[in-house]
Amino acid sequence: MATEGDRENETAAMVSRATKDVEASTGNSTKEESELLPAEMTETVGGERRNERTMLHENYTHDEDCEIIAAEEDDSSSSQTGWMFFAMCMLQMLTNFDSGILPATLRQVQASFDPPITDLHAGFLGSLVYIGLMFSCPLSGYLLTAYKSQRSIICGAILLNAISVLAMALSPSVAYLNASRFLIGFLQAPIFIYGPVWVDEFAPPESMTLWVSLLQVNVAVGIMLGYLFGGLAVHHFGRDAWRTVLIIQFVLLCPFVFVFMCVKRKYFNVRCRVPVRRFSLRTSLHGMTRAVSLPSFSGN
Repeated sequence: MATEGDRENETAAMVSRATKDVEASTGNSTKEESELLPAEMTETVGGERRNERTMLHENYTHDEDCEIIAAEEDDSSSSQTGWMFFAMCMLQMLTNFDSGILPATLRQVQASFDPPITDLHAGFLGSLVYIGLMFSCPLSGYLLTAYKSQRSIICGAILLNAISVLAMALSPSVAYLNASRFLIGFLQAPIFIYGPVWVDEFAPPESMTLWVSLLQVNVAVGIMLGYLFGGLAVHHFGRDAWRTVLIIQFVLLCPFVFVFMCVKRKYFNVRCRVPVRRFSLRTSLHGMTRAVSLPSFSGN
């Protein structure tokens, strides 16, 4: 029979073996976890790096696409601005066409009416354009500043100016001739004012002076061509040929209305940088009076 001491020894041996088994199993699981953990961390870090490389590549590709699109938009904008400048130059030239026709054909214009226009009246007739400009310039400057769509104002001025030129060509009497001549000058003001303003807004900084110069050159070219074609017309086709030349000017001016209406607003309208006060005749006249008043000097 086994004694009590033998039983205690067997129990202690069993406890010892159980403890060793537990420690062995714990050690194996820890080793496996320690082996798996770096692998999982490696996969995680590798995935994050791959994601970062993918995002960088996508951002770089997106930046390249944006640069290409911006370059294409700049080229398109430059092309549109160039065509608009060419149209502005042609408009300045044709608007001044009648300023050369009338002086070149003045004798024929005088003889076209019964009774003939006197030299005094002929001088007054030549000044009516500038009288119309004098009255129209302050109003045109206000309208072009107060309204966001300068395109509508310019197109309206071109159309009405062309109609006034046609009315001058078809004038049955001296009174109609005087009225049409005044309206031509009155309706030229928005066109003359807006041309330099548009160039100041849209011209490339390195070419702004050149563009302004070319715009002003076309004023002189228009007057010169008016002299040339007016003289040639009355010389080859008779006394009333001045009317025909004015009708040609009317026909050439009308397409500009359709051209400018088809242009996008961003290539035509100028951004207003100054807040506009409410217009009133009293404040306008008061401002003009102050502008022309002489400074007063008081003695000591």
